[in-house]
Amino acid sequence: MIPEEVILVKGGKCRQDSVHNALVEVMKEKNIPDAVLIHDGARPFCSSNLIDRILDATYRHDAAIPVLPINDTVRRITEEKNQCCRPKGELYSVQTPQGFRPKLIYAASSKEKQKIKNYRRCISA
Repeated sequence: MIPEEVILVKGGKCRQDSVHNALVEVMKEKNIPDAVLIHDGARPFCSSNLIDRILDATYRHDAAIPVLPINDTVRRITEEKNQCCRPKGELYSVQTPQGFRPKLIYAASSKEKQKIKNYRRCISA
């Protein structure tokens, strides 16, 4: 049995469409939440501490995307040449869930729905 406060939303053809469908439903709510978290099935488990930290940062900054430093050496190699390494301090692995103010991410999703599949790019667009 699904609790009343849970709303099932039909997924889309891609992640972008599924998230947009969910945001449309969120924006229909009488009491729009202060934050929404976007998570994916590729990394289904996260700690409640991480969720609390993302929510706290979202309330303070309107959006929050957790990252982990990349400790490996990363080198970009193209057919033209072997390009130099990036300093390790500049590279991070993006994680989920990602937190956003609902109106902010809904506006970005609506504006860029057909162009952008990665929501962190929508926010900076």
